[in-house]
Amino acid sequence: MKHLAVYVVFVAQSLSQSGNAQQQSLTVEDLRLQPSVRITPPKIGVSTPEPRDPPPPQERAIVPLARPDYAPWNREILASVKDMPSGGSYSVKATALNNLKSSATIDPKRKSLKVKASVAQPSFCSGATYLVLLETLSRLQARNKLHLSDTVCAVLADIGKPDGVGIWGRWNANGPGTASLLYHLGAGPSFTQIEDAQPGDFLKIWWNQHIGSKERGHSVIYLGGGRNDEIGPDHIKFWSSNIPDGYGTKIIPLADAKRLLFTRLENPQAFANISRLKSQDDFLASMLTRSVTEGEMFLQLGISAPAAPITEPDVIKAVPLGSPTEHTRRSTQAEEISEPSVASPGNEGSLMTRQEMFAVSSYASSGNLTQIAILREIQARLNDLGFYKGLPDGDTGPATHKALTAFQTSIKQKPTGLLDEDTLHALGIKANPGAK
Repeated sequence: MKHLAVYVVFVAQSLSQSGNAQQQSLTVEDLRLQPSVRITPPKIGVSTPEPRDPPPPQERAIVPLARPDYAPWNREILASVKDMPSGGSYSVKATALNNLKSSATIDPKRKSLKVKASVAQPSFCSGATYLVLLETLSRLQARNKLHLSDTVCAVLADIGKPDGVGIWGRWNANGPGTASLLYHLGAGPSFTQIEDAQPGDFLKIWWNQHIGSKERGHSVIYLGGGRNDEIGPDHIKFWSSNIPDGYGTKIIPLADAKRLLFTRLENPQAFANISRLKSQDDFLASMLTRSVTEGEMFLQLGISAPAAPITEPDVIKAVPLGSPTEHTRRSTQAEEISEPSVASPGNEGSLMTRQEMFAVSSYASSGNLTQIAILREIQARLNDLGFYKGLPDGDTGPATHKALTAFQTSIKQKPTGLLDEDTLHALGIKANPGAK
């Protein structure tokens, strides 16, 4: 037994020395390449369970920029946000506006937008989001994904106009400034449901119930929240220039926001048409001295709103398109939408019926009320772009046909006067979601 014990000790020492020698022969690179997984040896006499696949990762609302189902331009907007300064303090004094003006210039060689965001400090919220817009357009120009004339670039860089005047004046206006600009350009739609939002959407937050002269609001870039993600369904995350620190992200309780209005950039090339906009948007300019209802705002943005009793004078009420009770009201008088007369001013002697004009579109089978409402919206867009003159009446007379064919010619489409899907898209009108 004594010899056996000595033999066992000898074998153990030999194995230990062999193991040490093997460890000493491993290089640093060998150790770096080893997986950092701790393997627990199975216990003797205990059955080892079959290995299982790891559980799939939980879906998150905040996703990588490479996510394929992102709205196409939201990734560009988020990339622009990453290049914005940090901090710098918040201010609404003249210094902040003057520095914002200096941050946007025209590159004389490329004749394109040139943005130096670090100059725009201190800052304020609408100036911060406008910088992101300009930076996004500049990035697209640099990669030849967007073609804007130097004249258009100069208009975009012209910062400081009063509310409702020019591009900056529209963006900076009270109420739905950003949403109204993109809507009338045909650059993107607006919506109110946070469930439909994606990081990179522009967002107007209201801290009170007023829209217009008495409102308290915030212009931001939406980053997440409102859904079951790491932010939590009861919070919302955004980037902007915030009080008091300036540029940065912020998370707030969703209950703090009294109203949300999201706007998504879907057609950057529409900014090429800004020279066709009227010099002043009267509705936005009026926000300096008056307040409006949510229904009136929605009507200006082409957003359907649920029917609600009107309790204030001088308002406009909007209800879902195609509803039997669909109507608008201006001042204190209400008038039902009905078939417009053939003898409407400026539209005598229609060239084609409304059904013929919509025949090749997704609204071909829609009811009369829906087609009239869509055509009025199209006339309003053509009016803003300088092709149509007169009130939107929903009729398909010579004035409408002439404006539509002129617009189609301007965007190098065949001037058919028909509302095909390409024309609707160019005007910022979405395809009928209910079409089969």
